[in-house]
Amino acid sequence: MSRILNHGVKQGYQKVSIDLWSPEILTDVSTSLQWFCAFVSEELNLEVQLGLAEKVVCEG
Repeated sequence: MSRILNHGVKQGYQKVSIDLWSPEILTDVSTSLQWFCAFVSEELNLEVQLGLAEKVVCEG
């Protein structure tokens, strides 16, 4: 996994480390997806936009 991540960084991509085993995150799909989007956005210094996450959950 480390080699894959390092290759991505060399290609100009950013990486984010996530611990997905938190009980609060695994409560339901909607909560999990919203948390994931917010966490990654914050780690990459991007504006958090949950509208798409809510749309995917509703239509999924």
